[in-house]
Amino acid sequence: MWLFRYDKDWLNQHLPKREPAKYHQSIDWNQVDKKLAKQIKQHVKKATSVSHVERQVDSQHSLIKNRKRLPLSIGQAEKIVSESKN
Repeated sequence: MWLFRYDKDWLNQHLPKREPAKYHQSIDWNQVDKKLAKQIKQHVKKATSVSHVERQVDSQHSLIKNRKRLPLSIGQAEKIVSESKN
């Protein structure tokens, strides 16, 4: 901060070059939801909670965090949990 205030020229000469902006492709949540729901149905037979289902599937997208974006997957997970308790 001191350099920024009192010796901005020196600081600008010695800072690393700016990196170009990176393109981050948007996520098609409908496609992710369908794929994840299918994966849950195939691989998970018993679970005590939605987070237990999530750990068994080992998905890169959190079911609980993305609850509104993944309604099919959440429904499938809750169905397995309720069947496991019976």
